[in-house]
Amino acid sequence: MASARTTEPSRRRRGTLLEDAILAAAWAELIEGGYGALRMETVASRANTSKAVLYRRWATRAELVLASLRRHAPATQVTSDTGALRSDVIAILQWLSDRYREFPDVVRGLMVELPDAEGEVSQTSLDWIEAALQRAAERGEIATRAIPPRIVRLPLELARYEMFVTRRPLEGEDIAGIVDGVFLPLLQP
Repeated sequence: MASARTTEPSRRRRGTLLEDAILAAAWAELIEGGYGALRMETVASRANTSKAVLYRRWATRAELVLASLRRHAPATQVTSDTGALRSDVIAILQWLSDRYREFPDVVRGLMVELPDAEGEVSQTSLDWIEAALQRAAERGEIATRAIPPRIVRLPLELARYEMFVTRRPLEGEDIAGIVDGVFLPLLQP
């Protein structure tokens, strides 16, 4: 006697269920093989979906990786109000270096393949620097004059440049050199 089919037909996942599965698969692929080894077809296979489904949501692997990174390793707010501009900026640059240390190949890959994503990270970090400068002005550490945007961005851009070129995270003395030797002197009247 033939057995009756007891399983229900599989239902197509949609919305957040599907996105969760895809982002989890992408994260697993990143952890196992790194950015360079991640392929859309392996993510699709691992998530039990098709490449077309992935490409409808994310046009490139860099966009998929960025979405997975946001989901599984979100940027935490740097609580950098230490009471002094120097230590605030050091805390922000240390956060950047720690992110690079955690995901070096991902950071390098995103900087190359998705420069706009780097802009998002930069804007978050830049917001923290601007807040630190505002607090420093309120405390009287620096003049309340307008600081040119290039100078405001300088510690972040120099830190990213050094990490990208040297392919290593910044150490404490590197960060102190950027802050003490370059950034803070530019803020003096």
